[in-house]
Amino acid sequence: TRLQTIRAMLVRQAAQDPELGYCQGMHMAAALFAAASLSPGEAYWRFHAFLGEARGLWLPGFPLMEELAARFEELAQDLPWFQHLRKLDVEPSMYLPEAWLCLFTTWLPLSTLAECLELLEGNTQ
Repeated sequence: TRLQTIRAMLVRQAAQDPELGYCQGMHMAAALFAAASLSPGEAYWRFHAFLGEARGLWLPGFPLMEELAARFEELAQDLPWFQHLRKLDVEPSMYLPEAWLCLFTTWLPLSTLAECLELLEGNTQ
């Protein structure tokens, strides 16, 4: 089943990268790769390669999160919705971690994300 595939992916990844291990939200990223791949092996290797590039999303201190948040703010600062949220004291740190740590799987349909996954895989740095 897909659930067994996701579990196996996470266990294998944690064994291969004990420094990173398992972190909250990784199961959602693994589910996305499992849904977008033709086999469990393909799903794992895509997930593993992605984590190799984007591991800073889950490392202690979330270094990649900070970098991406700064880029996000630069891009969004002049947009009306962003300015509105700022006026309400809604900071990006209140919503970006939830979105990024699970690769938007709680915000968008899995089928939409699966179609976009190749773009994300090519732009992880």
